[in-house]
Amino acid sequence: MIKVSLFASSIRPHLYEYFFKSLEGTSVEYEVVFAGNSDLDILKNFVHNFYLDQQENTYHWSYPLLDYYNCKYIKTANIKPAQCYEITRRNCVGEVVIWVADDCEFPNDVIGKAYRFYKEKCGYKDIVSIQSRENYGIWQMCDITHHKFFSASAGAPKMAPLGMINREYFQELGGIDRRFISGQWDNELLMRVYKDGGNLHHFSDAYIELDHINKHDPKFGISAERPFGQGYAHDRRVLEGAWGQRGQMKYSEFPNFTRYDEGFEPYESETILTKSESFNIERLFSD
Repeated sequence: MIKVSLFASSIRPHLYEYFFKSLEGTSVEYEVVFAGNSDLDILKNFVHNFYLDQQENTYHWSYPLLDYYNCKYIKTANIKPAQCYEITRRNCVGEVVIWVADDCEFPNDVIGKAYRFYKEKCGYKDIVSIQSRENYGIWQMCDITHHKFFSASAGAPKMAPLGMINREYFQELGGIDRRFISGQWDNELLMRVYKDGGNLHHFSDAYIELDHINKHDPKFGISAERPFGQGYAHDRRVLEGAWGQRGQMKYSEFPNFTRYDEGFEPYESETILTKSESFNIERLFSD
């Protein structure tokens, strides 16, 4: 039985070797679910025993460096990254799911350790925040201390940059809000968890490795003039517009947040693989 599903938007298949190799020795049964518009010829450079499930429009493979990975790749049109996360979330089957990225590495059995921490500490409505280390040695405080709204305020709700949550509860919450382009949807999700009486637990006994300097395409980038940076700025406005008022977050009755100003927007299943919903992706990304 699969215990943990790792799901992500996948735009960097050339990094799969690092991703999968780092999962060696994981002590719980897991699966990986990717979605993206990568060309199959590119994927074939990194995988073998590659086949297509026509009914599910899902590609499965085993990885050449290891005996087998329970991994699925869902082919999409050129759609926004946040939408790919929703697609992969819907295709997970594990007891719990964790949002990651295809440039992550998972040393020291972090997935198995985090799962056991979840089983010991968490209730149905709780999330585990897994700390990360950026750029192979520089700690960026990517944990619940740093990722919170209006960090100058001690009362601001704390966030989970890499979070583990019960799969069925994620579905009950309605999935990912379709108004987001790239990021911040996970912070919005946690706001709904808080609103519903859930809690966040910080797991610090192991970490997920991220390398934003060497692995990312500089043309894609995170600076304001580059596509990802523009998407991030847009997403932050959506987040604060949904949960904020006149520049302040609504946390005066924490964790009983005021519900949305604008309302939750779920994805339409009919177009989720083929069209960027609620935002024209071509404004930021060319085909």
